[in-house]
Amino acid sequence: MFTTKTSVDFAESPSQNLTVMELVAADRPGLLSKVGQTFIKLGVDIQTAKIMTIGERAEDVFYITDESGNPLGSDAQDQLRSALIDVLDNKISQAV
Repeated sequence: MFTTKTSVDFAESPSQNLTVMELVAADRPGLLSKVGQTFIKLGVDIQTAKIMTIGERAEDVFYITDESGNPLGSDAQDQLRSALIDVLDNKISQAV
């Protein structure tokens, strides 16, 4: 089984008025589906994404906003990070 632990990091892109989210996780079928479902549940819109897989490791960068088109605040970032780690590391049995 894959050993890549899920990590989610955020940065701001003030010039583009976006939040940049870097996701590193074990690659597997359905990975992006679970990420997308989590974004929908939490009201996150994707403006652009860069998807890269290196062997068994997915290294994806998402340029995201909230539903109003604003960068995510720290509370929303923490909630998104927690939800993605829970879903991708199978801490919860169903996708959100």
